[in-house]
Amino acid sequence: MAAGENIRHSPQSDQRRAMAFFDIYFLDDFYVAGMEGSYFGEICIGSFREKFALDSLFWSRDRYEQQWIEAARRIMTHDRAVMMASISDPATANFFRWWALYRDRDLIAVQEHYCPLAELDRPFSLDRPEESMQPRSTRSEDGVFISEWFTTVRAMQAFLERRTA
Repeated sequence: MAAGENIRHSPQSDQRRAMAFFDIYFLDDFYVAGMEGSYFGEICIGSFREKFALDSLFWSRDRYEQQWIEAARRIMTHDRAVMMASISDPATANFFRWWALYRDRDLIAVQEHYCPLAELDRPFSLDRPEESMQPRSTRSEDGVFISEWFTTVRAMQAFLERRTA
């Protein structure tokens, strides 16, 4: 038998390896045409990549990036955190978009959420956006599965190390 022939990879170990990357960032020089103050960002979770538009009239690029780092630090010690995907002035906004992070041991589930401000039980806090998160659900009110992606605590730590080095 040749060296390595007896090594087997379980689907779980292959899946975990695929999840072992996380990043969120602005795409340079990508301005959303017709939408003043809007830019594109991208989130990468394992092999999943998605571009999303960000409103930069209320928050600067630096403020978004600072908030993403704060959320990554929070999820290292808490069971939930929010990475804002687009925010406008809470006094006039109808909704916000964010990436909800839910931690369960060494895995982090990531879901894209739209937060209608009129449906919140209390005023939205820019300093504590996770207080407006709902508990993690894997199905909508209609019973449809909610899209979610998984990364690892180790991948989130690597994101922090890249961003704060």
